[in-house]
Amino acid sequence: MEYVITVQKTTCRTIGTYLNKEEQFSKRLLQKIRYGGEIWQAGEYARLKSPVIVGAQLRIVLPREHKSTSLIPIDKPIEIIYEDEWFLVVNKPQGLLSIPSAVDNTDSLVQRICYYYEQSGNTSSTVHIITRLDKETCGLVLIAKNHMIKQFMHDQKIERHYYACVRGYLAKHRGVITWPISRGMDGIKRYASLDGKYAKTMYYICYTSQKKSMSLLRLKLGTGRTHQIRVHMNKLGNPLIGDSLYNQYEDKKQTLCLQSYYLSFFHPIIERQLHFKLPLAVHLQTACRK
Repeated sequence: MEYVITVQKTTCRTIGTYLNKEEQFSKRLLQKIRYGGEIWQAGEYARLKSPVIVGAQLRIVLPREHKSTSLIPIDKPIEIIYEDEWFLVVNKPQGLLSIPSAVDNTDSLVQRICYYYEQSGNTSSTVHIITRLDKETCGLVLIAKNHMIKQFMHDQKIERHYYACVRGYLAKHRGVITWPISRGMDGIKRYASLDGKYAKTMYYICYTSQKKSMSLLRLKLGTGRTHQIRVHMNKLGNPLIGDSLYNQYEDKKQTLCLQSYYLSFFHPIIERQLHFKLPLAVHLQTACRK
């Protein structure tokens, strides 16, 4: 895989400094390129210490990434919403792990994508999940196909919107929740706590049932804390339908009603803002009808 750029006006003296300062290549990535990749400037072989030439074309040949030998590719379908040389956007089904866990290595989104790569003859791409979802949450997931493009996304603002069905109703049509969130002793549950990390969730009511027993919300994340929506809505007194982890009275057989339905990010290679949107998931529609 290659990354091609034209050197703009710069005060940097070497190619390595230019890539680090102007193109946001990390020192770790530059080390990988040094020992396993190639650099060509104006059609001639170059090194990281070579003088950078303003106006010249730089062609960076990325080193082949080593794939995990512990990942077992799984022959199961994935719903691809978007794909190019650098990214995948997929619709993850409810009940599927994003990545395999220590206790469950039988099926996950990562393993399904690995199988998809194999069947497509794609030997250069790897799976780097940028917007990871919980097992019980469905919807849009953004995946980078190599370490470099994942690194480029570190400082990018990724906008994510969710649909959620919650118990009860909310007095205000819209609101902002900013309770800090901390990790529990078990390492799984999170809690609203003053000594936690800042978290921001904005919500908008789409629908409230006639008896005010449930509401459909549209939520926008201002931060990306683990279980953020689930913790914030439970703290507000409106736990998610199907969320037995945070609501002890919830039926454990009920499907969690949380969907990542909208995703938007700036593509650093084609330099365009991309937008993706899904219709309301079937199990959320069912919860509204019930």
